[in-house]
Amino acid sequence: MGVRVGLALALLAAGVLCALRAVNHWVRCERAMRRGEDLPASRFPAVLSLAVAVVALAMVVVVLFGWAG
Repeated sequence: MGVRVGLALALLAAGVLCALRAVNHWVRCERAMRRGEDLPASRFPAVLSLAVAVVALAMVVVVLFGWAG
């Protein structure tokens, strides 16, 4: 069960990071629009999707092999 709990905690942490990063990006976009500047680019969606894919793959392995930790 330890592996599953660890993976669940990793996904929860990614959710928290996503929420915090979204607010930060929104503020930066608001500021850029008010100043008439280009909107800031973000690599975060690509990084987040890669992290979620890795954790999801790990969960598939855990389920298929029945590792309980």
